[in-house]
Amino acid sequence: MVMFYPTVVTDEKPCVRHVVKDKNYCMCGSKYKSYSTFKRSDFKRIEFKQVTDITCPYCQSIIN
Repeated sequence: MVMFYPTVVTDEKPCVRHVVKDKNYCMCGSKYKSYSTFKRSDFKRIEFKQVTDITCPYCQSIIN
């Protein structure tokens, strides 16, 4: 069985995909959203990907 995780690409480093922890932070502690309210565009940024598609080494180590 393949697991899918909610992921987001942050703007601080190009093409780094992190795993979403909550509405503001990723699993590794980096902040991907600085506003207190959600908009429709914020939900469009979150994509469900497999573990092999996650490129952040800290997020990968937490999941594995």
